[in-house]
Amino acid sequence: MRIASRRQTLLVILFAGVFLAGCQTVRRTFDYREVHDEWNQAVAADNMESLKTPGSLTPGDAARGYENVAAKLDDQHISQLDDRLKPNAYALRAMAQWRLGRLHEARETALKGLNLPNVADSPRDRLVLKIVPALVIDAELVAKFQAAGGNVTEAEYNAVYSRDFGTAARMLKEAVANVDPATPDSIIAFVHAQRWRVLQNWKIVISRTGEPPPRDAEVRARARAAARSLLGQELNEEISGEERLLPAESNLRKAMESMAAK
Repeated sequence: MRIASRRQTLLVILFAGVFLAGCQTVRRTFDYREVHDEWNQAVAADNMESLKTPGSLTPGDAARGYENVAAKLDDQHISQLDDRLKPNAYALRAMAQWRLGRLHEARETALKGLNLPNVADSPRDRLVLKIVPALVIDAELVAKFQAAGGNVTEAEYNAVYSRDFGTAARMLKEAVANVDPATPDSIIAFVHAQRWRVLQNWKIVISRTGEPPPRDAEVRARARAAARSLLGQELNEEISGEERLLPAESNLRKAMESMAAK
């Protein structure tokens, strides 16, 4: 299904360089560098399998890697880390849980990370933690849409999808509205690309609302008008705006344009 294909394909392109951080060994039982190595291996496996089969679920090797990362970064082990590494640890755990579909846990982990007293000192990790709840909302909507067989009624769309896609899009926009100057450009690009992906998913759901075309055109017109009201402009214009925020020559921008053309 296209909604899953875009989500998975873009996800693997975005993950690679996001969470690089200094590492340290904390006691002999907990090597934070080892956790980062496992994360990188999981992402590599995810990349390889998802490129072979766009839209597939998290492959076995990647899932095992994410599980290991999430398990090793429990609260007890994170408490052993230098305070400067704790925001990164919570960001890694939240993203691993999101990738595994453990959405409630991902949301709770992000909130724990955001409540750290020194999270503002790690602008990269703070931004990642801020967007996890929005990514969780999107994942929940994708799962609901797939469970419904890829079609929803106007009543279902109005009750859940319109409100929640609007919330996720707003949260992602607000996350990058006033970023710390020390935030790496790669993380800012990550957020813009994730917002692009969420908006694309929203567009797909609207296209599957009501009876299949040519019937119920007025239903989808009302859904697009409601999205315009929430966004302040047409959904397609909002999607294009996110694309333009990335350099035309960047691999990420090219990947987005390629997927949009499918």
